[in-house]
Amino acid sequence: MGLLSKNKAVAAESYRVPPLTTVPEYAALIAKRAELLDKQTATIRERRKLEQGLATAPVPAYRAGVASLLGEDTVAQTSVHGRLSELSQLDRDVTAALTVLDQRLREARGRASRLVCDEVRPEYGRRVAALCRAMQALDAERKSYDELRSQLEVEDIAWSTLRPMNLGWMGNAFDGGHIEVFLKNAREAGYYGN
Repeated sequence: MGLLSKNKAVAAESYRVPPLTTVPEYAALIAKRAELLDKQTATIRERRKLEQGLATAPVPAYRAGVASLLGEDTVAQTSVHGRLSELSQLDRDVTAALTVLDQRLREARGRASRLVCDEVRPEYGRRVAALCRAMQALDAERKSYDELRSQLEVEDIAWSTLRPMNLGWMGNAFDGGHIEVFLKNAREAGYYGN
């Protein structure tokens, strides 16, 4: 590999597509989603801890009202049940907020993707053009190969000892095959030959 080819390879390898989070709107939604997921995790963790505490606590002999009239302490369990109720409501709210946020993320993804694609377009076009040039070179070599193969066949030479190579994967040589389709698409998209 020559120095110029090596430099092109390094330049191509060093290019990185910017992530969607480089778009501020999308990044803010991702950050909010992470915050809500953290809140949901903490809520679930606290709820499980309280439920385990209740499961291991002795069951009061009386309802809270009866225990209060008797002067017995039931405040701890009553407050735990109240907190569990709050945590359940918070979990439902966080789940609903995540649903809304996920919809907003889907919508923002399209907008952010368009912005990133606008930024990537020159590099993408450069690489498509490089592929087009390589394909044209491959097409020229295929024609040269086909011309030699044709000469062998015209001379009625049994050339199977050369191990004929099948180029069917390139499509039909007479209409340009897959290479011509690719080149046509690249031209129509404005990436090559315009």
